[in-house]
Amino acid sequence: MRDAAAPALAGPRDLANETLAQLVEEGRLQAKALSEARKLAAGAETDIAATLDRLGLVSQMTWSEALARISGHDLVRLDDWPSDAALDAALPIEFQEIHGACLLALDERSATLAVETPDNPMLVKAAGLALKREIRLVVAPARDIEAALARRRAALEQEGEAYRVLTPGSEDNLDTLIELANDAPTIRLVDSLFARAIERGATDMHVEPLEREARLRLRLDGLLIEDTRIPQEAYPAVVSRIKILSGLDIGERRMPQDGRIRHRTQGRQFDVRVSTVPTVLGESIAMRLLDMQHSAGSLDGLSMPADVLATYRAGLAQRSGLIIVTGPTGSGKTTTLHALLSELNDASRKIVTVENPVEIRMPGIVQVEANPQIGLTFAAALRTFLRQDPDVIMVGEIRDVETARVAIQAALTGHVVFSTLHTNDAATAIPRLVDMGIEPYLVEAVLKVVGAQRLIRRLCPHCSEPLPRNHPHRFIAEEAAGPGSPGGKREPRQARGCAHCGITGYLGRRAVFEALDPEAIRAVGRKDDPASRSMLNHAMTLVLEGETTVDEVLRVLDAVPRRAA
Repeated sequence: MRDAAAPALAGPRDLANETLAQLVEEGRLQAKALSEARKLAAGAETDIAATLDRLGLVSQMTWSEALARISGHDLVRLDDWPSDAALDAALPIEFQEIHGACLLALDERSATLAVETPDNPMLVKAAGLALKREIRLVVAPARDIEAALARRRAALEQEGEAYRVLTPGSEDNLDTLIELANDAPTIRLVDSLFARAIERGATDMHVEPLEREARLRLRLDGLLIEDTRIPQEAYPAVVSRIKILSGLDIGERRMPQDGRIRHRTQGRQFDVRVSTVPTVLGESIAMRLLDMQHSAGSLDGLSMPADVLATYRAGLAQRSGLIIVTGPTGSGKTTTLHALLSELNDASRKIVTVENPVEIRMPGIVQVEANPQIGLTFAAALRTFLRQDPDVIMVGEIRDVETARVAIQAALTGHVVFSTLHTNDAATAIPRLVDMGIEPYLVEAVLKVVGAQRLIRRLCPHCSEPLPRNHPHRFIAEEAAGPGSPGGKREPRQARGCAHCGITGYLGRRAVFEALDPEAIRAVGRKDDPASRSMLNHAMTLVLEGETTVDEVLRVLDAVPRRAA
């Protein structure tokens, strides 16, 4: 193969006529025969390549070789190209048939399509929107593409035969559901849903029934995006398959259930947390994907502002006390907690954690998974930890007054304790603990750091554009960043959208932070404004540096109280 990264489009060229001219020049096609073929093609309203092939003048393979050479695209043969569940789920077979294109490969940023003629800008645009990737075209003979699509269509119809046995009422037959859940077509479909979610980097999967079909939605960069549709007749078997994998009762469809799946793919292992809930249209399933190979990062790798990093490091230097990280679900608190633990993780300290679930495995640390169903709550684990001679304790979340009191007791008796709270900002954590029944003087005595954070989307580096000089968002960001914002480049940019980012204008996320030290914590206790920079200040500084946008900051931080820097 020549250049695998040949451009999807090389400009407004008439590739068919260029190919014909090349074939005539090479002596593979006589000018008189071409003239007659043109007349026949015009009369039959068929393309010239098909007419030449039908007349035996130029085979499809010869045509494709010449076309690929002229256009600069690779030539592929699809005789034995294997079918792939993830590819079949990624782009509807109907789309490929309509456009005469065959999806061959997907990676994180691009998709490869085999086409007969690579000068179809509408196909490139439509496929880019559907796949949310840059489209790379390769050339294949039309007959190869038709045969490959026919094989895929036959495989899908074979799956459909398995689904059609789910006649009305058969979903109440437990034996039928078990049989279909273990059939190859159902296994292949469910595997393709997992493959699609993992390949796109989703944190959550939502398999949901609709009126006439079902759908898979994925949470990507914090937002739910519809990925694919599931045939209605297949849905009961899909639900049963997921429930069997997660150890749930497939006969129970009236009550919610929780389970877990250990899913392995391409050398990676995922812990999948499964939650089902009955709806008027059928059971809806939500699944959280946890990559078991995900390791704890360093504190320096979190890109905290210098003042926030200094506050956390000062807290870590204490021999006892409570350090709390606040934020909603999915704001990166677990990543920050484990980065903090990594700073203290050495042979001289015993570190114990209780989490639900254990998302990041850390060598050298005793990690316990909470299980309230058997009485292993956060509070119960904390009490046990105090008899284990620990130096450092981490509890996944302070959810109730019992856990709060045991955590405070541990911090007062010579232990460094880490935990999280669900509050909008750092300052709100202090009255929240007081509302739980913890005396204000104890809160101020044990709290060494209270941090807060959110995850905001980053601008796509492939398509973002400079923000016009007179754009009002420049002035909003300058004002909200505050006078204490760090210097450096000030090049705010705006979102545009391309195939790399799925036309969203954003690609990936990063955290924004704030942190209160003991002095600021006491100021909050006195109901004074803490003299520290807020998450909003940090986020707007990132706007000025061209990492994100005002729109994204306001979307994520809309519920965060505004305060001066």
